[in-house]
Amino acid sequence: MKFLGLLTFLLGFSAFANNPQIRTCRITGGEFHAVRALNDEFGFCTYESAMMDSISLLLVTTSSQKTLAVQAFESGLQCSQSQGSVVRGEDLENKKFDLCVFSDESLVELGTLQAGPNASANTGLMKALQMRF
Repeated sequence: MKFLGLLTFLLGFSAFANNPQIRTCRITGGEFHAVRALNDEFGFCTYESAMMDSISLLLVTTSSQKTLAVQAFESGLQCSQSQGSVVRGEDLENKKFDLCVFSDESLVELGTLQAGPNASANTGLMKALQMRF
């Protein structure tokens, strides 16, 4: 019975470690979590209180592609200025978030976007966006 439990744990950990979105969050110093919004689930990387969708982080760190969420955040634009729209999201622990979603389906937490790239709370996210693998 202990062997089966250990095997289940190892297989689960292996699948977790092989997910590129989760791995990117961890390597860049963030924490991965899922958020439900727009009748779907999205992966997010959190750095202190800053949150951005994990696909945006994956694209910028591996191929230097900048989603609309990354472009708006780095430019210091607000959601309405960058043609985004505000939606309500909720994580698996029922914590609610206001998110700015863009036409390419990239997302950034509204407070992160409003604070801008120079806010001290967004330092970890800014460092993550500058990393390349």
